[in-house]
Amino acid sequence: MAESTGQVVVGVDAPTTAVIAAGAREATRLHLGRLLVHPLPASPPWLVSLVPPRAGGAP
Repeated sequence: MAESTGQVVVGVDAPTTAVIAAGAREATRLHLGRLLVHPLPASPPWLVSLVPPRAGGAP
């Protein structure tokens, strides 16, 4: 069997062990690594206090 390269990417939006376990099984079956991806919220708390830049550059 030829060696596979790459990763199985598992996107999760909550700590759901069933999805993570399914990704791990698939990665094992394919002899690949796995990468878990979790999105940032639409408005992260640290971003809310920032003022967006003005169009056209500095004020």
